[in-house]
Amino acid sequence: MDKHEFRLIWMFLGYGVIGVVVLAFSLPNIVSQFSESNQIFRGSGELSLTQIALITIAILQPVVSILAGAVGVLKKSINNTISLSAAIVVLVAFPIGTVIGVYYFWYRQSLSGQSGLA
Repeated sequence: MDKHEFRLIWMFLGYGVIGVVVLAFSLPNIVSQFSESNQIFRGSGELSLTQIALITIAILQPVVSILAGAVGVLKKSINNTISLSAAIVVLVAFPIGTVIGVYYFWYRQSLSGQSGLA
């Protein structure tokens, strides 16, 4: 394991843990705000499909990040696939997730350049 892979594992784990903590405190408030605004503007307190998609993405980001970090620590062969998935998912979370995603893609690109493929 080189230093960049080590950093990426801890960046994924740290981002995931921080995301879980933030969601644990803020998700109930977010859902209630969505319901209140829907009640005011649409007359119904039900969440729309867009709101459900946003909440799902918010929950998916830390879960996939923790999974990528855990698989990296365990040095499983599926690490590259899960890390790629995590990097794609966290890219939309500006600025921290974007930095982690870009760093992952830069690292993978530099590995392919060293192996003579580029």
